[in-house]
Amino acid sequence: MKDQLGTACSGLCIVHCLATPALVAAGGLGAVGGLLASKSFHLAMLAPVLLFAAASFPSAYRRHRHPGPGLLALAGVGLLIGAHLLPHALEALITSAGGLALIGAHLWNLHRHGRAAG
Repeated sequence: MKDQLGTACSGLCIVHCLATPALVAAGGLGAVGGLLASKSFHLAMLAPVLLFAAASFPSAYRRHRHPGPGLLALAGVGLLIGAHLLPHALEALITSAGGLALIGAHLWNLHRHGRAAG
């Protein structure tokens, strides 16, 4: 369940990062657009992504003893955090790459879990 929720959170993060700039540029969001584009909102979205990663990958490693998903997750988390330190023009690209890495890590974890159980 942690991996499914982590995948969903990472996917929402990608959708937000790709859709918000287009919607803000179109002018259809008004004050809500300002909120969605704010640094505070980005950090608030990052919190559940990090929580699900922290809850999922260490316990999964103890269960299946394969470091790959956790290492990919660390790379994804690093990209998500690092994106906030880069110029705004690169933020959506780096955040999307981090989100995709986390989605891949969660899916890999689910696959490994199926092998460990079966």
